[in-house]
Amino acid sequence: MNAGRSRLVWAWLANLLVPGAGLVSLGRIAAGAALAAAWAVAAAAAIVLSIFEGASPAAAGQRALAWAAMAGLYVGAQVWLALALRALRRDADRDRDGGLRRVIVPYLQGRLEDAEAACWGLLQADPDDLEATLYLGAIARRRGDRAGAARFFKRVRYLDGAGKWDFEVGRELAALGEGGAREAPLPDLR
Repeated sequence: MNAGRSRLVWAWLANLLVPGAGLVSLGRIAAGAALAAAWAVAAAAAIVLSIFEGASPAAAGQRALAWAAMAGLYVGAQVWLALALRALRRDADRDRDGGLRRVIVPYLQGRLEDAEAACWGLLQADPDDLEATLYLGAIARRRGDRAGAARFFKRVRYLDGAGKWDFEVGRELAALGEGGAREAPLPDLR
């Protein structure tokens, strides 16, 4: 598990224990602290009213209101954290897409050093980045480093549990196994 994912898991666990703590761990300190304080007040009121319950209908209504407020704040904190995590994921995807553009454009222009540097930058952010690893294999292949290319392509195959890149990796490994970094011939369409 990389550092980014473990941070999100800890934020979620903290939020399950104390509503609002997950938001605080993500840097939304004011919102998380206010939510945690409101939940703590509602929880204290619910507990106190349960311990010192009165027989009057007014006390039962206050107790139910306190428990409902506590439950509502707990659920609200979980939903708020889920939305915050979704927004973070969307921002990370946008950043990642920009990072891939910084790989693809120089790769297509033949500036392999720039493309390789961008790939390593993506891998620093996420060591399991399939596309960055795939491009490192392609860069190694274009440079004539068959062993390095095969190593990167095998890493992609290992990381790709869904098989998204299976065809491309198989084709590249087959081309490397045939003794060259040549492209597969186009089929005869006549």
